[in-house]
Amino acid sequence: MSSSNPFEVLQSTEPASVTTHHYGSMGRWLFCLSFTGLLFMQLVAFVMLRMSMSLTTFLFFTVTHLVLLALQIRTFAARLKHLGYSRVWLWALLAPPMNLVLLLHCCTAPMGYHHHAKYDRRGSFCLVILLAALMLFGALVVLAA
Repeated sequence: MSSSNPFEVLQSTEPASVTTHHYGSMGRWLFCLSFTGLLFMQLVAFVMLRMSMSLTTFLFFTVTHLVLLALQIRTFAARLKHLGYSRVWLWALLAPPMNLVLLLHCCTAPMGYHHHAKYDRRGSFCLVILLAALMLFGALVVLAA
């Protein structure tokens, strides 16, 4: 008769600080898809806001824009929880150079990055691609001016 012991102590190879921390469910690919979708909807709401002729449509698209902004901040909060950071880091979204760094970090870092500070191969590859795209975009802006 083989039955599992209900009093058995489960073993883990991770340190206690990692196993006791509860990470959220917002992975990097889900964050990228959610952030891109919300950014596109914000762009559409902004264009419609600029083209609005009546007060009613202006108020509707203003409220829509604010709701989308709140959802975007909520998405960042879920991703930062997944990385192991506190919600205080949401204030970094207000500083323009820092929010770009935070966005790159949220797109590339693996789960629990705050506790082990190591990128995996996929995150390093994505970081190189995103930094190259930013440099190319900067070069195109300089050449266009």
